Amino acid sequence: MFRSPLAAAAVVALLAGCVNIAGPSAEPSSTPASATSTPSTTPTATATAIPTATSAPTLTAAPTATAAPTATAAPTPAPTDDPGFDQRDVQFLDDLGDPTGHCTTSPAQNPPVYPVDCWGVGANDGGSIAYVDGALRFETSAPGSWLYSYRPADSASATMRVIGDFYPTNGGRFGPLCAAGDDGLFGAVVGTDGSWAFVKIGHSGPEDLFGEQSAGLDVVAGGSNLVALECAGTATGALRLTLWLGESGPVATWTQPNGPQNFDRAGTYVDASSDGFSVEMDNVVAFGSGIADGSYTPEGEDLLAHIPEDWQPSCYPGLRPPYLAFTAEAVVTCFLSSTNADGAEIAEYASFSTAADMEDAYQRRIDTFGTGDGISSCEFGSGEGSYTMGGVESGRTLCVEQFAGIRFDWTDTRLNILSTLIDFDGDYSATFDDWIIAGPGL
Repeated sequence: MFRSPLAAAAVVALLAGCVNIAGPSAEPSSTPASATSTPSTTPTATATAIPTATSAPTLTAAPTATAAPTATAAPTPAPTDDPGFDQRDVQFLDDLGDPTGHCTTSPAQNPPVYPVDCWGVGANDGGSIAYVDGALRFETSAPGSWLYSYRPADSASATMRVIGDFYPTNGGRFGPLCAAGDDGLFGAVVGTDGSWAFVKIGHSGPEDLFGEQSAGLDVVAGGSNLVALECAGTATGALRLTLWLGESGPVATWTQPNGPQNFDRAGTYVDASSDGFSVEMDNVVAFGSGIADGSYTPEGEDLLAHIPEDWQPSCYPGLRPPYLAFTAEAVVTCFLSSTNADGAEIAEYASFSTAADMEDAYQRRIDTFGTGDGISSCEFGSGEGSYTMGGVESGRTLCVEQFAGIRFDWTDTRLNILSTLIDFDGDYSATFDDWIIAGPGL
């Protein structure tokens, strides 16, 4: 079946996939650390002071704002050889169809040994996980019960992104995981009550690291919810997590100094707050850098050199394509300093082989977020238009609201680089100050 827009009671360990099913447990605890989210949250990571601006780009008057077109689907797997996006960093693409039945047919071994392209399944008093009608179904048995399942990736990666379509009933939470071995499971969940949280799954059960109960996310019970999680392991300098829901832009980030160095499997976590809560997961794609030590490719090194030097320690190699794009030659993502509380929390740079590819990715931002209110300068509000450097037109800039705060997206026709700044606090003036010095530099 393909449906796309996009204290444990028992443990069943499988050689390939893995499943953990638990009955009702105590409310997860909350541990303070560093995180970013919707307005009024502390920014992530640590970096040196932002350099002093040299020359400010000038943004020409933006055209009159128009209604935002209906958003297209974010990159999701499809049951074809060509899903429509760059697959160079894809670890696996799984529509959960299991056409040969090798994931759903119990093998003779005890304990069972499943193929490496299967998710863990099983059942006990806490609930069940099973392949059902072309999806992976998580059935909880009672409020407070929780489940997770994962399957291996092709290789260990310091950076991983997991995207899936989730179809929940009412009364619970669900979302992707990045995992290192049988331990080191970190994830992000969204709730049918509109909440979100970053979670860690350990031997004693789940722990909420940070979240917002009253976030107001548009989570659809009974419908499709595209949820994405990007994870950067400590091999990149710190553990860094980013959550997306559909095409809302990043919802929140989390960072901490310790954690897995890299990730070698993707998973899903579910917990129940009401009776009869279940989730079906379909169309999962896992991206991975395939580089375990967090080092950059030659293309990534070249891209990093165009990023402000004082920002570079807060950056890590991103994945191709970046979210809301179909192609890229290299991606670098930066969690900016907590000293930058008055500006952007996230910066992303993506280099493209052609100007046409860059412009297509930029247009996708416009298609998703619209063109704002037509303000002539991003310093004062939202708009879209061309900008100049030293009196020479150098690209276009989009400054606009997203679900959590604001975003600046801009092209650089000199280098074919599309860059993004995300400010969860929604401060146009402060983010404009960052944009002035963000580059990319020649």
